[in-house]
Amino acid sequence: MATVEIEQAELDQLRSDLTKSQAEVARGAEVAKQQEALKTQALKQVEVLQADHANAKDALGRAEAARAEAELLNLKNEVGWQKGVPWSATHRLVGSTREELEADADKYLAEFPKPGQEHDPGIPPPGGVRFVETRAAGDPFSDFLREQLAKNKKP
Repeated sequence: MATVEIEQAELDQLRSDLTKSQAEVARGAEVAKQQEALKTQALKQVEVLQADHANAKDALGRAEAARAEAELLNLKNEVGWQKGVPWSATHRLVGSTREELEADADKYLAEFPKPGQEHDPGIPPPGGVRFVETRAAGDPFSDFLREQLAKNKKP
């Protein structure tokens, strides 16, 4: 009978070990579920961060484009002011560098006659003919302008 008792003790030990193993497997499965949940949560956070990164990248691109546009507008105004282009026409200057804008400003200004420069009435001025509506005699502004022109023509 001693052998039966030993076998019974071994059997009890094996059952105890099996129960412990099953408990460890159950804890391992629970830990695996928790780790899977943490992994899923981390992946969701990564997706949110990637979307935020993409949005920030787009916003940065728009901000850089707006900055470049503002710098070009500032450069157009500066070149126009230095060359004598009317402020209302500086937006018409074409180019992306100072040299290109200066050349375009010179081209723009060449279309207009210089003060004191007279043109042959039969030859249109550079840039084409400009039609001006004449004012009737007796208009105070027209009379004033005629007087000023007459003064400037006398040597």
